[in-house]
Amino acid sequence: MKKNSYIILSSLCLIYFTILIYLSFNTIVVSDLLVGILELITIPFVILVFFMSFLSVKKWYLENFDLKSTNFYSILILAITLLLVIISTIANI
Repeated sequence: MKKNSYIILSSLCLIYFTILIYLSFNTIVVSDLLVGILELITIPFVILVFFMSFLSVKKWYLENFDLKSTNFYSILILAITLLLVIISTIANI
């Protein structure tokens, strides 16, 4: 994978989970078809977050923990995503 793809996929996961939390927090009427599609996509996104976290930490280790690397920024974005998902689960949003 290219270096920028980790940041793009991490940002995509963050945007997806933010939209999910926004839709569940507000009382927006969404069609049943869209709800079904979102639920089917959520599980691969959760797996992607954990898989990308593992790969980013591994590649960041190989780069000797350089703070200017794209893997470090990807780890930050994924950590924010995981924190957002955990907080929304605890708060029952």
